[in-house]
Amino acid sequence: LAQELDGVVEYRELDLLLYLQGDDDPQTLAQNFQACLIPPRYLNQDTLLALEPQLNPAVITGALTVAHGHIHPGKTLQSYRAAFRRLGGEIQPAKVRAFLQQGTMLTGVVTTQAIYPSENCVICAGADGRALLARIGVYLPLYFSQAFVLQTPPLPQRLAPLLMPARLARVELEAQAPTLDWSTPTNVVQGEALEAGAIQFLDGHYLLGQISQLATNPDYRPNLVDCQQKLHAAITKILPSLALVPSQLHHCRVAFAVPNPLVGQVATRPGLYLFTGFSSPFCYSLPLARHFAQWVSTGQDIILDTLQQSLNTLDAK
Repeated sequence: LAQELDGVVEYRELDLLLYLQGDDDPQTLAQNFQACLIPPRYLNQDTLLALEPQLNPAVITGALTVAHGHIHPGKTLQSYRAAFRRLGGEIQPAKVRAFLQQGTMLTGVVTTQAIYPSENCVICAGADGRALLARIGVYLPLYFSQAFVLQTPPLPQRLAPLLMPARLARVELEAQAPTLDWSTPTNVVQGEALEAGAIQFLDGHYLLGQISQLATNPDYRPNLVDCQQKLHAAITKILPSLALVPSQLHHCRVAFAVPNPLVGQVATRPGLYLFTGFSSPFCYSLPLARHFAQWVSTGQDIILDTLQQSLNTLDAK
């Protein structure tokens, strides 16, 4: 990818440690990953602590582990944007005000800067996608959560693996989204998941967290102090060596779709395409973008055919 983009992505392969704690049963949790091409293997506490001695043995009882690819998200996006411009692409930031329509057909976009007539439009606007679709009467299972993560400055403490809990609470939280009333946005937090994970980048800084909250108001203003305290307490419980390091809380909305990402053409709105709702965008959206372009250009792609069928089923509802 770095060669194709002629840019920096900081790709590396790490040991992913899906750690166990309390009464976590390794055999039960391992079943969640059996569909993987390379299922993770179990490490007992002694082997795990030899691999990463900073872990707290009073809390961490073992782990599931597998090799895992990792890139720097910010630098990768910068490299994509630079490559896009080199190929003649233009980026014109503006706030969308409305869509141009002829009957049910979309014919362009109206922004605060200009009007853009277009034979086809693609919505890939993250957490803003739900509100954009609602403007034209399209209601699909596209949701968003409020996400919080801690970032540290570069630190001398070296963390070799990528740490995540084996029990992924965020997956369970996202499954609750279809049961909420999204037509009446509220600031009430209707679900929360805290996952104490850690990754150290090549320059030495860490990202720690995350907390995910379900609050249906896109303008929801969270209690940042409370979130920072919760994250700090959870992280230092598993990595006591980070108890005194400075950190800054970051907050954003994260889009996701249930049960699959929304990719393809919206049959009830000619001219409208979707490429959104990825719970793990750096895993799926980068390689899938090539398939999407192939499919839009030729009408043929086995992966997009499957996703289109899923979208058609959801749109028919």
